[in-house]
Amino acid sequence: VSTQSTGLRANVRKMSDDDWSDEETLPEALKAPEVIGNYRVKMDYLPPTNDHLTLIQDDLVYLFRKEGPGIPDGFWEGETKGVTGIFPASYVEAVSYTHLTLPTIA
Repeated sequence: VSTQSTGLRANVRKMSDDDWSDEETLPEALKAPEVIGNYRVKMDYLPPTNDHLTLIQDDLVYLFRKEGPGIPDGFWEGETKGVTGIFPASYVEAVSYTHLTLPTIA
C-alpha cells in the first residue's frame, strides 16, 4: 500500500488462516465458563444474597460447576437470563431433549 501525498510506502503483510489461532490467550478470569449441563427450574427461588440466582419456574439454567471454592454443599453455580450465581441444586431438573420432535416439511 502506498500513499499518494507523501510517497511513503507502508509495510503491509497479508494474513493467512494460519496466522489466527482458535485458542484464546485471554486470562482465565476473562474466559467464558464452560456449560456442563442445561437445567429447568422446578420452583421459584428468591435469593437471600446477591451471589445467589433468582430462579423462576420453567426458566432455563446453564450449569457451570457443581462444586468448588465458593459453592456450599447442596448448591451449584450457573447462569440464567445473563446473570451468574449459585442456586440450590434441588430447585432444578436436567433438561432432556430426547422427547422433542422436529416438525416435518411437506
